Amino acid sequence: MPRMGILSHTHLFALFINTGEKRLYMLRLTNNARYNDKKINQLVSKTRELLSVHNPEPSLLHGDLWGGNKGFCKKDGKVVPVLFDPATYYGDREADIAMTYLFGGFKADFYKGYEWEWPLPEVRSEVRDNKRMCNAS
Repeated sequence: MPRMGILSHTHLFALFINTGEKRLYMLRLTNNARYNDKKINQLVSKTRELLSVHNPEPSLLHGDLWGGNKGFCKKDGKVVPVLFDPATYYGDREADIAMTYLFGGFKADFYKGYEWEWPLPEVRSEVRDNKRMCNAS
């Protein structure tokens, strides 16, 4: 599968941290979602710690992958899957997978097919659980 990388891991991490700082500003606008500054600083530190060892290869993402943006059509007499309404960007390919878990609409065969084509890296379960938790909040 072609992998299109345009940013180094260092640039992606810096981009995440900068984006994270913007999110912290947005969090403050919500009155810190009822978290105190100590708890927010712990969250920032833990996030940086977890991501400091995560070096995903930049990938072209769909950007809005959920069950409502998939379908099927006929092509040359065959039924083939299609994805539509993309909001593409380069990032960690696990972001698209996380969105499918968050919003649903995909069955086990989708994930098996994805793993067959391009297996996801082995990660500590706490990292994957934190990704799912962050996407759910």
